[in-house]
Amino acid sequence: MMSVGLSYGEDGSVKMAESASLVHGNLAVLQGLEEGGLAYGLVSRNVAAITYASSTGAIASESVGFPGSQEDVSSRTLTGMEWCRLKSSRVVLVLTSYRGFRISNWNGQEVAYENIFETGRGAYEQRFARGIATVDNVVCVGTSEGNITVLYVPPTGCDVVFSRHLQGHSAPITALCPCTLNQVASSDESGMIIVWSNPVISAESRFVINEPG
Repeated sequence: MMSVGLSYGEDGSVKMAESASLVHGNLAVLQGLEEGGLAYGLVSRNVAAITYASSTGAIASESVGFPGSQEDVSSRTLTGMEWCRLKSSRVVLVLTSYRGFRISNWNGQEVAYENIFETGRGAYEQRFARGIATVDNVVCVGTSEGNITVLYVPPTGCDVVFSRHLQGHSAPITALCPCTLNQVASSDESGMIIVWSNPVISAESRFVINEPG
């Protein structure tokens, strides 16, 4: 049986402007920028540190996050980031945090949709958003209540439309992951895993593949 060896080359390293937070989904990469460039996104406390690397070796950095004062800095702590490439070819940047979640253009400069959670709850009941996935032209975001928010994102502009909440978890969402072109898997802190078939159309098409107890 013939073995085929693969040869890998090492590109130059890219120095990030910040250190990474210890959270799931703390690193994202966006390919397909102009002139073969890449963008690296790193979750670092309450900001997403984005570094742009061009094919010519030029490096540029910037930080994006939720605006606010020093008093509410803990609520702006990020729980994840993801560049979502929609079926329409549009790319949006999604940030999740203890304050809520935000959908913006790919570089984070123009906000298309923002969901800020209500404040005033106790420290042990703090809400948060966590888990991001893309299916078709919708973005799915998980929450601490166990719900998954489904939002339709248009090819251009800021007319992001709330579609529905997918309900099936009784514990905070830990992660979302697209399985196929029309399926999303979700997990929660209790260990439950649910696969949602075509969440764009129906919230009822789901099956549990791991249920604790």
